[in-house]
Amino acid sequence: MTTYMTLPRVLSDHELDMCCTESDSYDFLMAVRAAIPLAPRPAASSSLPVGNVTVPTLFVCGENDPYLLCTSAGAKATRNYVSAPYTYFSARCGHSLLSVGAYLGGCTNQAVRLSVMEAITSFLDDNSSPPPAPPFPWLAPTC
Repeated sequence: MTTYMTLPRVLSDHELDMCCTESDSYDFLMAVRAAIPLAPRPAASSSLPVGNVTVPTLFVCGENDPYLLCTSAGAKATRNYVSAPYTYFSARCGHSLLSVGAYLGGCTNQAVRLSVMEAITSFLDDNSSPPPAPPFPWLAPTC
């Protein structure tokens, strides 16, 4: 295995205030910061190697996502790290794939949002196993 996970940089409150107070996402960033308090730290390489993903994987991508850049060649190359069934689904959305409206970073319209939900539902239907049968059929629920 030659791939290594990295730890992203964690900005301080001061750095976030300096760069992001005018951003539409500032309140969201602060809410995430309150919910997941992390001490500021520089980015660091990990010494733990990781292998390929071995479970069915759905990569749902907003074409206009300014954060994940999921239409880039690098993002599309994630399929190279999945040794199980892989599905890439791209939609006319921003980062918020389950909302509608540019001000929310959502999908361009309700039909696109519904296509995202359908892609997720279909993937789960196609890749979920039915629950195992009870060991004794007479113990199975009757309703």
